[in-house]
Amino acid sequence: MIDLYYAPDNVSLIVRLILEELSIDYRAVLIDRSVNEQLSQAYCTLNPEGQIPVCVIDGQAVFETAAIALTLADAASAYGGKADALITPTLTDSGRPHFVKWLFF
Repeated sequence: MIDLYYAPDNVSLIVRLILEELSIDYRAVLIDRSVNEQLSQAYCTLNPEGQIPVCVIDGQAVFETAAIALTLADAASAYGGKADALITPTLTDSGRPHFVKWLFF
């Protein structure tokens, strides 16, 4: 299972939408920004910058929204998602570089 460390009203929503669209099981872990939980020692072991969101995927913390999105989209079925869910061009698709360019823009 994937753990999504999130806070309401930020880019965490993008990651949640991708997880839902791909039917990937995940556990949502709320980070309380009102008490600066994202700056706690425990959270900073996941993301030293203290930014939200973070996904723990296969035991590895992945941060930066675009990196999380690309990781999930490229291997949805490996994370228990729909095998036929394709929300990105494949690695060999000629449109892939254009997609990646806009993803990171």
